[in-house]
Amino acid sequence: MEIKAQTYHFESLEYDIDNVFMRLHLSANGIMKLVQEEIYHKGIYDPKRYILPEEDNKEFESFQEILRNLNNIVYFNSLILGAYSIFEICLIRICEFIESHSCPRIKFDTPKRKILKNCRKFIHDSKLVDLTIKSFDSRYNHISDVNKLRNLITHYNGNLIKEKNKILELQADYEYCANEEYLTIMNNGQVYINDFEYINNFIVESEQFIKAIFKQLENRK
Repeated sequence: MEIKAQTYHFESLEYDIDNVFMRLHLSANGIMKLVQEEIYHKGIYDPKRYILPEEDNKEFESFQEILRNLNNIVYFNSLILGAYSIFEICLIRICEFIESHSCPRIKFDTPKRKILKNCRKFIHDSKLVDLTIKSFDSRYNHISDVNKLRNLITHYNGNLIKEKNKILELQADYEYCANEEYLTIMNNGQVYINDFEYINNFIVESEQFIKAIFKQLENRK
């Protein structure tokens, strides 16, 4: 299998990828600044801006975290949904690029669901990119985990309780959310992104995942 693309084809795809992620970084940082200012003006305690005295303030911090979560839920949930959609668009663009320039040509059917899994399979089957590299596997697992939260927000409004006859700890995806330091689970099953770093980490990892695939394709020309 070969990739029969000219230099300008690669340059065009690279420009599009760089441009879309640059805009995503700028938008995400702009929203983060908006969130910080809103928290400040509402008088909600921000542990990144202030330090409390050493005495026990667990109840106060817990209550203030709830207020921050309620304040940020729309911003952060919308941002992670938008960032994930942009990642999927870029991944599909990579697959379309392979379809257009592979020799012999490989047909790519744009998936309507399970986009990450189906695109990964298409790229792997093309044998143009080695996805067995450890860094790929690590980033793929990270993106897959974020996809769990993304689906939870999309289909269940960010609430872990899907099966009413099961306790919270036995709900699907509970283990991932409970072990992720940037997620908070309330007693009613509601999951909150409690830190912008969760979103920023995803943007960085997804960008590197896309660019690593692109780089391998470019090296085969």
